[in-house]
Amino acid sequence: MAIDDYSERPRRRVPRWVWATIAGALVVGAGAVALAMGLGGSSTPPASAGPSAASSPATSTSTAPDAVGGLRVAAGSGGTKGKVASDGRTPLGYANTCEGAVQAATNYVKGIEDGLYQPRLDAKGFAAYVSQLTDGLDGGAADGPVATLTAEFTSGRAEVKKYGTPLDPNASFHPEWGAFIVRSCVPGTQASVDVVAYETPYMGKGNVGVGEYHVTLAWFENDWHLAGYEAQLDGLPDGVSGVTTSPVPADHRHAWIAAAGPGWTEYTNAPQG
Repeated sequence: MAIDDYSERPRRRVPRWVWATIAGALVVGAGAVALAMGLGGSSTPPASAGPSAASSPATSTSTAPDAVGGLRVAAGSGGTKGKVASDGRTPLGYANTCEGAVQAATNYVKGIEDGLYQPRLDAKGFAAYVSQLTDGLDGGAADGPVATLTAEFTSGRAEVKKYGTPLDPNASFHPEWGAFIVRSCVPGTQASVDVVAYETPYMGKGNVGVGEYHVTLAWFENDWHLAGYEAQLDGLPDGVSGVTTSPVPADHRHAWIAAAGPGWTEYTNAPQG
């Protein structure tokens, strides 16, 4: 099968994995903090999870997990000026706030998905990039982000070779065409964010690809790091798929956000045409 239509692309589902703790405990500053992480969308983090004073710069807030709605975030924003990941594009160095977590999740989705489908990185470079985003938080787990995404990169390149379908250098993911929802967030500790992002059609033709990306983040070494990543290409919110216009029209986005229910929020730089 030549993958010339992203609607025919094989379904991806990175296993949903849960840590009872991250390596037992994360040593942050002078204290050890045990973080219970999951992707189930719970709005109530464990009571014992909390950042030490040394790990939390002055940007920390007291935003409660159930009070993270209403964030206004531009896709591509955030990070420290001049600080980027090894792909040369993804910003690093976020504020330890819920807004910073959404910015990080959004930029990590774009960086990972662009890396999978663009010809810029080889397998070694892609693995190094994902490893940098996790900063060792997955502990080398077989179902962690580094292992699963690296395996996906390898299988994707093998499929390209098998079917003789060239990689599209203009393939690009656009979170600003979609929306985000904060499933849970404790500033300076942990966050779980879902991002719906659209992809330009293959070689400029066909349907606009789309996926919902479940991103779990942990505050570690003064930045939001990738703790879990799941890509879902089916079971999406009603009305998300079936778009052929690029960029995705605003009325399409507004319709599915309204149908998806409370919490879903469009980015401030979403195209309104």
